[in-house]
Amino acid sequence: MSNLDVIKEIRANHLDQYSSWALYDIDDARLKEYLDQDKKIPNENLAFPAKYQNDEALANKINTDAMFYGLNVAARNIKTDSGDWENFHDTRDKSKDLGILFDLYNTKFRGAYMSDVFKDLPETESKNVKVSQLVKDMQADGDNDAKKSLRLLQKEIDIIKPKIIVLYGAPSQDAFDKMIKENLLNLPEGVKIVGRHHYSMGEKYDEKATKLVKESKEIYGE
Repeated sequence: MSNLDVIKEIRANHLDQYSSWALYDIDDARLKEYLDQDKKIPNENLAFPAKYQNDEALANKINTDAMFYGLNVAARNIKTDSGDWENFHDTRDKSKDLGILFDLYNTKFRGAYMSDVFKDLPETESKNVKVSQLVKDMQADGDNDAKKSLRLLQKEIDIIKPKIIVLYGAPSQDAFDKMIKENLLNLPEGVKIVGRHHYSMGEKYDEKATKLVKESKEIYGE
């Protein structure tokens, strides 16, 4: 499947309202400047680049080797139903999405697909997302929101067919572990699953900038 076909499949299955791509108008040279001189990168630079709203242009930049997952969409003013890839591109002053950029630093994971494990679940506090209950609901009789979320998650993975899945935060890792244990997810053969601290907390930017370099080299070499 070509990259353009991937984008068309994402849109055809209405997955674009839940997802985005790890593309920003900030290159590694500017990130290094930020690290070296402690300069502030304006939050408006976190917006999804307008030049990639054209699907043909976007197809030249996406990276289907990698998928990045958060737990669920935060309760914030992001138009996730716009189809404009706004998720993970929050430009508000209190946005923490800048942390994603430093996980991409010195890696070849730019352009990766980004989404949330649980769809249609707006909640800022991850402790309020009851992972165990949601996984149980996925196994219940009849249809429900958790089953719909699982179908969408599986569809994303089936379309992208990644070599690596990066899970942000312990709850996301717990959700994947439980779904895999219960045989609810079908993953590509040989896919590597990597857990990371959530990009909004914990590490300094210079620490984040070293964390996925090893995995990038394993996939792409030096």
